[in-house]
Amino acid sequence: MFNFDLDYLVYFEVIVLLLFVGVAIAAVKSKTAYDEKGEEKMFRHLYIYLVLFTTLSLTIGGSISIFMSVADIVSPDTYQASFAEYKLGLAETVYDENGKPLPNKKTDEEMRKDYEMMIENEKLQERRNEINKIVKSSGFILIPLPVFLYFRRQLRKKEA
Repeated sequence: MFNFDLDYLVYFEVIVLLLFVGVAIAAVKSKTAYDEKGEEKMFRHLYIYLVLFTTLSLTIGGSISIFMSVADIVSPDTYQASFAEYKLGLAETVYDENGKPLPNKKTDEEMRKDYEMMIENEKLQERRNEINKIVKSSGFILIPLPVFLYFRRQLRKKEA
């Protein structure tokens, strides 16, 4: 299954940033980067587009991460040990001080209750983890989105 990792998005952003910096340096050194008043119009536009691209990429990455966490909540993909495996795990022999094995004191009914409680606890923990991922991923939407909207307005003002 596809596992989205925000590290790849950061690596991609760094590569794009380096490309933009290279283009910006070349644009500033050229004569076409300046208008009649000597203002650096090319560099400003490049900076605005870079900020727009970065914030939009972060917002899209956060949206994908939130969608994947919601999908994991709706349709969990967790492995659950069978009761037989659980029972074998508890079958450890306990020894007394003389080295003689002690009998298992739990009945099958008690072990079944413990098993069902363990399964429920695992499901709850998985759900909590996914909700935690949703909260963390929402930061990738809530933080860059106002910056994106602000710079988009700046770009519209300059084009008008």
